[in-house]
Amino acid sequence: MKKVHKGFVIGLVTFVFLVVFMVHNEFHIADFPSLSSVFAQDGIGVLFEPTDMGKAHREVQKLLRSWAANIGRQNSALLLEATANLDSKTKEMIQNLAKAPVEVAGSRVSLKKAGQLKQNPTGNMLQNVQAEIQYRYKDGKQDEWYSLVRSFSFVQQGGQWKITAYQPVDSLAFFETGPTLEKKSQHFVYLYQAPNEQQIDRVIGETEKAYQEVGNILKLKGKPPYPVLLYPRESMWQGGPTVATASSQYYMDAAGYKVTNQYVSINMEALEKTADDHSFYTTLKHELVHVYQFPNLPPYVPVWLLEGMAMYYSSDDKSYLFRGSVGKQRLNEIVLSKLTASEQLGEAAYGVNSDKQQQEYAFSYCTVQYLVATYGETKFKAFVQSYSDTPWPEIADDIPADIHRGKQNKWEKITTKLTDKYVKQYFGLTEKQLEEKVKNHISQMDTES
Repeated sequence: MKKVHKGFVIGLVTFVFLVVFMVHNEFHIADFPSLSSVFAQDGIGVLFEPTDMGKAHREVQKLLRSWAANIGRQNSALLLEATANLDSKTKEMIQNLAKAPVEVAGSRVSLKKAGQLKQNPTGNMLQNVQAEIQYRYKDGKQDEWYSLVRSFSFVQQGGQWKITAYQPVDSLAFFETGPTLEKKSQHFVYLYQAPNEQQIDRVIGETEKAYQEVGNILKLKGKPPYPVLLYPRESMWQGGPTVATASSQYYMDAAGYKVTNQYVSINMEALEKTADDHSFYTTLKHELVHVYQFPNLPPYVPVWLLEGMAMYYSSDDKSYLFRGSVGKQRLNEIVLSKLTASEQLGEAAYGVNSDKQQQEYAFSYCTVQYLVATYGETKFKAFVQSYSDTPWPEIADDIPADIHRGKQNKWEKITTKLTDKYVKQYFGLTEKQLEEKVKNHISQMDTES
């Protein structure tokens, strides 16, 4: 007979204890994505405790799951009946949830952080419980889940828990800001609010036209449908000084990277201020280049290449910023290696009129334009593809352990190493030599003009 390992016996006893405990407390293993992830979360081990604190958290988790199933049902009473003593602003936000264009009964809830239990004869209170709500857009991709983290407080009345507070921990979801309408086109799902009813057809027409034009230029196929969020007021907008942005999420594991949750946001207040000079259409094309790019490029592509391609393929030529004596000053301030090491363009204001970001976008365009004009599009695309084709063992040791650490460019080490390698391999240049050639190219264009 083989000797049974002591650790195996201890592990088996622990597992049996957990199963008996969960059955006794009407607990289901399906309530958790995995035991390991539950114990790793902030204080959520309380869900396993045979205490008043543990019981309270299990009961409110059950409440939240039935409550979240009513998001998007177009009936605010179903969400409000699980609440008590809400202020008017919170009540309005929850009413907006009822009208959210999400898959009905498709929302998932998991507790992320334990709260504080206060017991008293008039009714127990459980405060500051953090929960993640995951949802899918009604007409969006069925395999894409979006999430929002919210802080809840509860009161126990007549043996039943009621929600007394609902507060954002991260940014507001679009559909929390007001009653949300939806229209669907061939490649997009548009989420908008009543003030933009008159502009929605224009946005649909130009977005579809830009999407198909960019696809033909890049010779790529996208993976629609993509959500398009139309923000009615600039105060709600978080996309910076522009009329539109494209966003996505990267997931990294040992198999490489995956891009999901792609969407486009539009600042409708800024759009209304633009003249009929095709600037909105150009911006749309720029952002839709990103929509096509993101699934085909890893997160460690240098930002000047990413943005330069978006500007080049959307015909957004801003090389005029480098004309004349002032333009020459701007050009002298650009250091390509610093752009490679940056996470985004214009990270710190400097230069003439503090317009660093526009300078760097313009130089990114000029760099891509120079590479395509000098070496041909076939070689340029092979250079771009090299980042995606980089063998995993070559970069595995440099993948950051925590990819969510503040504003520091987490991919800087990999991006710098690969850019040095591939610029030399495909163009026979150091990065400094490439910078000098692009600057000479820009100066020559200025002279010719």
